[in-house]
Amino acid sequence: MKQREPEQTRGTGARGALLSGGVQRIKRAVIGGSEMILAVVLVLFFFAVFTGILVASFPKGSGLSNLYGDLMDRGRADSSVTLGLPARIFVAELAQVNHRVKDRPPHDVAWRSSSTGLALSNNHAVQTFDDSTASIKFESAGTLFLGPNSLVVLRQQQTAYHMLRDQAALVVLGGEVRGLLPQVGSDGVGLEIVAGGATARLISAEGEAAEFALTVHEDKSATLQILAGSAEVKAGGETALVGADEALTLRPSVSLGSPVPLPRTPRLLSPADGSRRSYGRAAPRVEMRWRENETGDYRLVIARDRELTDLVHESHLRDNVFEIGNLTEGNYFWTVTGVMGQIRGRSAEVRSFKLVRDLEPPSLSVELPGETVETARMLVRGQTDPGAKVLVGHNEAPTEESGEFELMVDLRSGPNIIVVEAVDEVGNVAYFSQYVNAKLRASGNRQ
Repeated sequence: MKQREPEQTRGTGARGALLSGGVQRIKRAVIGGSEMILAVVLVLFFFAVFTGILVASFPKGSGLSNLYGDLMDRGRADSSVTLGLPARIFVAELAQVNHRVKDRPPHDVAWRSSSTGLALSNNHAVQTFDDSTASIKFESAGTLFLGPNSLVVLRQQQTAYHMLRDQAALVVLGGEVRGLLPQVGSDGVGLEIVAGGATARLISAEGEAAEFALTVHEDKSATLQILAGSAEVKAGGETALVGADEALTLRPSVSLGSPVPLPRTPRLLSPADGSRRSYGRAAPRVEMRWRENETGDYRLVIARDRELTDLVHESHLRDNVFEIGNLTEGNYFWTVTGVMGQIRGRSAEVRSFKLVRDLEPPSLSVELPGETVETARMLVRGQTDPGAKVLVGHNEAPTEESGEFELMVDLRSGPNIIVVEAVDEVGNVAYFSQYVNAKLRASGNRQ
């Protein structure tokens, strides 16, 4: 007969089973929580990777907060700028793009590659980089040129100056902008420039176009240069008038100063305008010189077009001479500007020069008395291109302006090899060689 288990033993077993079940549930909960945490981590990881791919895929540009925050700060610099207008179908056109240029339409997040002929609307941003430039054409306000590393935002607005019609405005956030703007009506040109915490209204003089240049510096200050006409500048309730051949430095939250005269324009010396230079296999070294002025600092620009938009080289120099040795075949245009601190003067007249690669050897014809002679001396004569240098053996032959040459050479008894070389100005060489047998019978026959 089975004995019944004591009540105490049965109670202990039940509590053990209950405890074991609780542990298993806790394990399952921990494992489930770990899996959930791992899933969240993986989601965040793949989201970060996806975001990185997007950042790498889209063109880089200034951040939205920096771009429009800066825009708002400059907009508040003067009450004439009215922000918050809706985007228009057309404010201007991207008239020219050189190399890598990006733009960002209003309300878009990503920058995109720009192309010539692109329509630009209200709040449209355009950005150039180290090796790129662009030009923007306004419907009634002329054309503006953007230098390298420039960032601008276009605005279409009604202003205190023009209450009855819309006014185009260009907010310059970085880089260099210059332009030649025609007169619109009787109250100036159809464009305002916003930079350095100030708003500038350009004014033409007696029906002529207003010409200006503006540079934004790293500290957010800007220098406005007026080359023709004038500009009325407003900032913080102050107004300053900048006349022709004057400059004014604009600084956010700083009172307007007084305009200062532009540095004198340097005088270019060489190479001469329209000059042509040939070169051979090695790249030519082109030296540029200009007359010194009182500033002692200069800005040199070399481009492939007369408007200086397709830049090849740009540098700031202390000397009045510069040599460049990496230019290839083609037409080039260059100018120099005097610089005094952050202020640039009027550029010198643009000059041009042409580089032509010439790999063609000079012509060469040689006349010898014959293949056999009976004298110890022989006259070598011939014709080559004008300006070429002629060597007979190791001796240079006198050459006329027409390219004719002649030289007496000494012969040894027996076979002699006559070598003639013509070398042109760029190093191309033409060769001639011929054996001449000298039959010398006696010393008395040496003539």
